[in-house]
Amino acid sequence: MALIFAVLASVILGAGITAYVLISRWQQIIADAKRDLTEMAEQYKATQDENRELKQKVADLQYQFNSVQKDLNFAREQAKNGGV
Repeated sequence: MALIFAVLASVILGAGITAYVLISRWQQIIADAKRDLTEMAEQYKATQDENRELKQKVADLQYQFNSVQKDLNFAREQAKNGGV
């Protein structure tokens, strides 16, 4: 009877220790994953902000280019027509 009790106690104790170790590992893995996801989200937001700024710069440069292109075309037409 004592042998059966000892075997059951060791199985239960072993299962408890195993569960504790696995839970600790899983908690650490989850904490690492959360930290990594937070870092990735911050990098993604920074990249989005930079992308937005670059798109605005492109739009500004395109506007300036079109304005200069119109002025150049106007100057060419004036030169063709004898500077009127």
